[in-house]
Amino acid sequence: MVSQAEKWWEAIGVSGAIILGLVLFFFPEPATSVLGVIIIVAAAFVWLAVDIRQERRHESELLRESSAEEATD
Repeated sequence: MVSQAEKWWEAIGVSGAIILGLVLFFFPEPATSVLGVIIIVAAAFVWLAVDIRQERRHESELLRESSAEEATD
């Protein structure tokens, strides 16, 4: 079970990385702009991975609940 604090830190971590990437992207230096894009892309992949993991966990919980209900019927 994921605690509320872990969910909060995951959200702050990804959004913080995106904000950092945006700041670096708009800083007028080519190297920081490239680094900013890399950070934004990496944060987007982490965000997607966390979302997919939570979706799969939710689906498996629903399957367990439905199989438990069928067993009691």
